[in-house]
Amino acid sequence: MPNSKVSSAAAPRRGRKFTYTLIDKRVPATRPISRETALVRLAERYFGTRGPATAHDFANWSGLTVRDAHVAAAGLDRSFVRETSDGRTLVFSSDTPVARRHAPTACLLPDYDEYGLAYRDRSAFVGGDFKPAFNRLIALDGRFIGSWRRTLAGPQARLELQLPSDLSARARRAIDDAANRYCQFIGCTRR
Repeated sequence: MPNSKVSSAAAPRRGRKFTYTLIDKRVPATRPISRETALVRLAERYFGTRGPATAHDFANWSGLTVRDAHVAAAGLDRSFVRETSDGRTLVFSSDTPVARRHAPTACLLPDYDEYGLAYRDRSAFVGGDFKPAFNRLIALDGRFIGSWRRTLAGPQARLELQLPSDLSARARRAIDDAANRYCQFIGCTRR
């Protein structure tokens, strides 16, 4: 159990001043768990939200050794599926939704988005010669195809999009819709 004299957590402010409280008063006591159980629980959360992914991806994301990542992945129950593709074992939850094929889906991703950082091997969603011009990436149907940046000027946002020239009209509409959703989210009109 942590030393209560040094372990503290943020508490409600008193006027403009920050206050603190002992963690023991804010966080309920829990029973200790084994290291192996902790590894498996972390793997459940990772593969359940980011799969399909490999043990190497999990190690890269978590900071665990590859050996520990393999041990954790091996401890997952039958609700996780393992498939081999190109010599790599991919792990994912059996609840993972199947991708829709009827319309392109586009996302304007923020800097340091987990989609790009949670995987050691990004070859599944980065095309051959892709070189982003800006830090923020554009994903189309789960693959990085471009990048973007914004300039805010009062209530207006100017978005610069770096896109491949061979995009279909449907893909361009999906990206335009994503850009409009972003502007609506930040409360700006797009110029």
